[in-house]
Amino acid sequence: MLSRSIIIIFLTLIAFFTLIYSLLPYSDPPSTVPYVDLTRYLGIWYEISAIPQHFSKGCTCNFANYTTNLDGTIKVENYCQKNDGQYENVLGRAWTVDDTHSKLKVQFFWPFRGDYWIVRLDADCNWVVVSGSDREYLWILARTRHLDQNLYDSLVESLKCDKFKVEDLVVTSKEC
Repeated sequence: MLSRSIIIIFLTLIAFFTLIYSLLPYSDPPSTVPYVDLTRYLGIWYEISAIPQHFSKGCTCNFANYTTNLDGTIKVENYCQKNDGQYENVLGRAWTVDDTHSKLKVQFFWPFRGDYWIVRLDADCNWVVVSGSDREYLWILARTRHLDQNLYDSLVESLKCDKFKVEDLVVTSKEC
């Protein structure tokens, strides 16, 4: 009898710790670029593709405009074209959380804020890849509405090698 009780306790503990482990955030956060010159980074960025999120449902031709606020934070204006062709926008702010300026926090609605990590950036600031620290968010952005297909494919392949869920990416700029 004792051995059966021990087996049941052991299996229960395994199930419990498996459940706890599955609820923990991803333990291997993505690497960010070494440094971002925020003055060069500011401006308009067009969404090429993204892992869809609830807040962007029904959106196409998305773009963002980043400018500096008086307090030194970054003003974030996200634009989304809805099915009726009209653009909607949401205002937020972002701020850096480290000296490299590659990790930012962004907030659209108080008290909620999210990670905005720059994981790839073109030397000339023509394209960027942004992720959340848990890899649940992923955006490929560019200064133009379209990105060269070979470059796009190369970015996706490199992101796949870095454990991003590239199979969930949806191109959002085709109709623009």
